[in-house]
Amino acid sequence: MGQVGISIEIFDVYGYRVKAEEIYPTDQSHRINISTLSTGIYFLKIGNEKPIKFVKI
Repeated sequence: MGQVGISIEIFDVYGYRVKAEEIYPTDQSHRINISTLSTGIYFLKIGNEKPIKFVKI
């Protein structure tokens, strides 16, 4: 049986998902490349947690 991943999703201010990745408990660290996102306000959602607001400059 494979590992169960945790979803990471980024949404724009209109609620559209602009990026999605899976991370695994065995990962020591994980970086999300947001260089393709335009300047603006986004929401980061990790698993079932509430979204966290962040601003890309």
